[in-house]
Amino acid sequence: MTGAPFDTGTWAGVTDSYYPGAGGELIWLGISIALCVVALIGGAIHESQAYRKAERDHKDL
Repeated sequence: MTGAPFDTGTWAGVTDSYYPGAGGELIWLGISIALCVVALIGGAIHESQAYRKAERDHKDL
């Protein structure tokens, strides 16, 4: 098995961590949450600008 932390080929007797990324999920969760917040803020700013522009263009008609 490629990349497996044991040599037996079965799960029998495996007591060590077999997931090399164990413990790093919190970092990626924080990054994902931050990216979502940035996208929400960016979208809200864009939408408010678009609505202001639409109102301004509508008044000119």
